[in-house]
Amino acid sequence: MGSTSLQNLHGILNDSIASLREQRDEPGRPMSFLFVTYDFDRDRARMMRSDVSSPAASFPHRQQRATLAEAAHASSTAPINWFDKPAEFDGCRFWDGAMTGYNNPVLAGVVEAIAMGVPRRDIGVLSLGTSTVFLPECGSDGIPDELCRSRASTGFLPELVKVGKTIIADPPDAHTFIAHLMLDGGLPADVSCCPFTDTAIVRMNPVIQPVIDPATGQWSVPAGWTVEEFRRIAEMDIASRRQEDVE
Repeated sequence: MGSTSLQNLHGILNDSIASLREQRDEPGRPMSFLFVTYDFDRDRARMMRSDVSSPAASFPHRQQRATLAEAAHASSTAPINWFDKPAEFDGCRFWDGAMTGYNNPVLAGVVEAIAMGVPRRDIGVLSLGTSTVFLPECGSDGIPDELCRSRASTGFLPELVKVGKTIIADPPDAHTFIAHLMLDGGLPADVSCCPFTDTAIVRMNPVIQPVIDPATGQWSVPAGWTVEEFRRIAEMDIASRRQEDVE
């Protein structure tokens, strides 16, 4: 499927799915793909869709020539820290879609479904994250320094690196909350109602952070971890190149 355009792939998959659902006597809606990219030359978000006739698509609706592999490449070419130039094909250049603010594209997916006429009550979302690291700053009361992060340096180069890494940071996770409200999700009355489960959205995203013992008030690494293991995974790059990082 790497050489098949998204548009043709849309037809192939839906023909297969329709046949399977007919055999099982199951109703269903068409399946479609949506990739969020950053158009490097036009400085704007560009959505790559398998269904070019989507009501959410900009006019005029153009044929989607990108293949599945190209769309995945365009939507994940993170600049500065990981790739030294944009993804390029079909005369266009692209950066990771996170550069548009869609680190977590859940909101784009929900908007697409609503635009295509799916009733909000029928929309369910499984959002898979790649983890986030949340460490207190060194010097925080009661927390050992080995469980904390150093204060970030300032200056042109350190700040350039930090800007590049914002694409793997958590601020756009507000999109999960916005999507939750768009799907008529409720709100907790107070903290005793948390975690709140009245929602159509399930977000699975591991959080790397120290934990507190409620009985003693002491902070430590999660159970079963050593401090060295905790520091190693907290400092691990998103581009794992060593076998021991994978293991």
